[in-house]
Amino acid sequence: MSTSDDGFDPSKSLSAEFDFDYWKDLYEQDPENFEKNRAKLMEALVESTPEERRHRAEGLLFRIDAVRRNMNTPMKNCIEISNMMWDSFYKLNDALHDLSFVAKGGSKISDTNNNDSEEHNADILEFKPNPE
Repeated sequence: MSTSDDGFDPSKSLSAEFDFDYWKDLYEQDPENFEKNRAKLMEALVESTPEERRHRAEGLLFRIDAVRRNMNTPMKNCIEISNMMWDSFYKLNDALHDLSFVAKGGSKISDTNNNDSEEHNADILEFKPNPE
């Protein structure tokens, strides 16, 4: 990936510490150039992803770009993309707990979304209204 007309080199940005002030100033002073450089940086990041994970990285970038197109404010973008991140984190956390449970000798907790034929039993408690 080559340096752009404004001197931005995404390959250097990938290997450097994130410079928040640079990006903030660029966004405030030249939003069009900010967007162009952001897109180049994201493309370089996907290209730097190992081949076996690249398709997944491209899909994630597609989803993020779709959110950015559909939200009408930067704050809504941030919240929606943050929610995507937390959803992914919770799924990974659940998988880790399942793996830990299995490693301790348990069997995998069945996913409520799959149609296992396992039967689940529970006692049903009767709650009586409070006589007032």
